Amino acid sequence: MPYDLWPATDRDLVVQARQSLQADLDEMRAIYTGLDEEGRHRPWAPGEWSPAQILDHLNQVNAPYSGHVVSLASQAQAGGDAPVSWGLGMKFFLKVAGSRSRLPAPKIVHPPARPDAEAVWTEFERITASAIDSMAGLELKAVSRVQGRHPMLSILPFSLSDAVHMLGMHTRYHADQFRHLAGRSSG
Repeated sequence: MPYDLWPATDRDLVVQARQSLQADLDEMRAIYTGLDEEGRHRPWAPGEWSPAQILDHLNQVNAPYSGHVVSLASQAQAGGDAPVSWGLGMKFFLKVAGSRSRLPAPKIVHPPARPDAEAVWTEFERITASAIDSMAGLELKAVSRVQGRHPMLSILPFSLSDAVHMLGMHTRYHADQFRHLAGRSSG
């Protein structure tokens, strides 16, 4: 399932993000549980992170965005067919990084050399399921109108739609690394 960087409406964004997160979670679970302990700690390519390190990174980055979605979801009102209103930060990020960014992760979100393989999976599953569950009622809501502060850079505004999109896009990017490991492609 390709990930549309510029969905037209809030409803399109939420539906895409929920479906993508669920599909990525299911596929990553199948790949990760099929690996032995050593396979979970073997980098997927030279100079890249291992599956356990990818999960640890996803946990560090996605937890604040998932928390943002959970905390702001109750504020969303009817009107989900409204055009998506992108925040300036998200517009800039999408223009510069795109879906296949090779921008290096900031040092603050680099995983340790050998994270606990079971713990990182359990945490990833919890964070992702929490976001998916929180998005369940948002398909008909105007998520772009719900504003908050960026969960990591509190000086920046960050809408609920920005958080939903960041979760879906960031998880898809790293799920593609898992697919590469398993010889699959997301399209």
